[in-house]
Amino acid sequence: MDQTVCDSNWRFDLRLSEPDRRLGDLCSAFRYGNTLTIALVALPVLSISAMMSSTNHFLFWIEFVIVVVTGVSVLFCLFPAYWRSHNHAFLYLAFAFMVGIFDCVADHTIALWHMPHRQYLAYVILRRLARLAGFILLAVGVIGLTRSDFAEAARTDDTTPNA
Repeated sequence: MDQTVCDSNWRFDLRLSEPDRRLGDLCSAFRYGNTLTIALVALPVLSISAMMSSTNHFLFWIEFVIVVVTGVSVLFCLFPAYWRSHNHAFLYLAFAFMVGIFDCVADHTIALWHMPHRQYLAYVILRRLARLAGFILLAVGVIGLTRSDFAEAARTDDTTPNA
């Protein structure tokens, strides 16, 4: 028996998506003459849901562009800083940003693939370990830059007069 969207047993049809189920609710509200419910509740919910879905899709891809562009821009600043100063903190920060770019690219490519459950678990474990490594590298880089800056400030003591 093929069910239509307006069938009262729509909950038992697993093939219906969420917007179709909402449309089924609207059809049942029409059937029972409850037009006030449609005007005040159901139609704004459908329009908000559609707007949130498009906003989510837009933010999903804007995040990708912003993370990759800013990450590459920071890398173009960090590598020359490391080559000039040979301070390893810049290198740790560069690796942290490379891991962050990898994490974002994986979110927007590999995560969208349909894969078996075991492969998905391996992917999630890899991403979490990479994210953990990225945060550790970021912390080590920031701490290293802060310590080198404080050490340099202690060496140049401004309290002694010029003689």
